[in-house]
Amino acid sequence: MQTLIVHSRHPILFVRDLGFQRAVAATTLMAGAILSGLFWPVFAADTIWRALSAGQGELTPWREASDVFVYILALAGVWSIILPAVVAVRLRRFGLTARALALLPVYYILLTAATWTAMFHLALWPHHWAKTAHGRTRRRTTPVYVRTQNPMQIPS
Repeated sequence: MQTLIVHSRHPILFVRDLGFQRAVAATTLMAGAILSGLFWPVFAADTIWRALSAGQGELTPWREASDVFVYILALAGVWSIILPAVVAVRLRRFGLTARALALLPVYYILLTAATWTAMFHLALWPHHWAKTAHGRTRRRTTPVYVRTQNPMQIPS
């Protein structure tokens, strides 16, 4: 969130440094991560409510169209979560289990909590940056892959 704010201070320099397409992509990714963290619970609850109350009440054309739209968005959202995870796991040659994929909703619940916490911190302490200290834990080293022509191709 603060990264987006910092880059928004001088947008012309940001575009000049990254180029127009990359600046738009970076801004979209940052803004999308923030907005999804803020509004995901509302849309998830609405989707669940619509699915559970599907046969109740009068089915107007507006309700039917909005239900179909919400279901399409929900399915697209699920695939936009699962596909990048599967691709990343394949590229890094990690094992992927159904249990790991089943934990993605927990990840997004934690992401939502972190986003709302960051919003409150930004509102209460706008000049403080609660920076996380990285590199403090012991991890196994992962191989560094050589960049190939096709980013989806795993080098041998």
